[in-house]
Amino acid sequence: MIAAEAGWRAADKTIDGINVVLLDLGSDPDRKRQASVWLDAVERDRWEKFLAARQRIRFALCRAALRSHLCERNGWENERLSFEYGANGLPLEAGFHARHNGSHGLIAFAPCGQVGVDIQKRRKRPDLDGISRMVFGRNEQAAVLFPRGADKVDLFCRIWTIKEALIKLIGTGFSPDPSTFEIPPSMLQCGKSASFRFAHAPTNAWRVAELGERRLAAAIAYEGKLSASQ
Repeated sequence: MIAAEAGWRAADKTIDGINVVLLDLGSDPDRKRQASVWLDAVERDRWEKFLAARQRIRFALCRAALRSHLCERNGWENERLSFEYGANGLPLEAGFHARHNGSHGLIAFAPCGQVGVDIQKRRKRPDLDGISRMVFGRNEQAAVLFPRGADKVDLFCRIWTIKEALIKLIGTGFSPDPSTFEIPPSMLQCGKSASFRFAHAPTNAWRVAELGERRLAAAIAYEGKLSASQ
């Protein structure tokens, strides 16, 4: 039996009862070598299809960390843990979601309901304005247009992770073009959290929150409550 290990954690945070775990995927050489042992047949098949060794390592590390935490939280054995996957390659089970980027990963464990997360390293990319025109709405494009340098990178990554968390929240069904919806206006003005609803499902109540820090942009979207005025 593969035993769960707490060493994956870099930080923990709780938001509205949802446990969010930041993962260190890059500091332990032994863990890198052993991560693929955690994978089941479906995950191993996907792992083998990655062309770049770095992609294989990051995928294996994030899935191994997810499995380790599920086993630790629930007293499960990894060999008995299996997931049913959707067409997008994500587990269909509600209650958790995992994402990775570079040497960090993010896992959210929700006591009930759907949850989506995203994490991105804050780094300079070529032609951020051009990318914004393809994936952001009009107000989001305008917000990113004038900042320069690190401020532009930070705002772009912040908007992108919030949008990605929302897309991942409903990724097992309707998957919207990111340019067709915008994050809540208050979050364009540096608000940390807000209520949200998609135009195609206006009665569904969602919450979205920014989790970023100096090195990383991150966000979580989850089932919440909309006020009567929203």
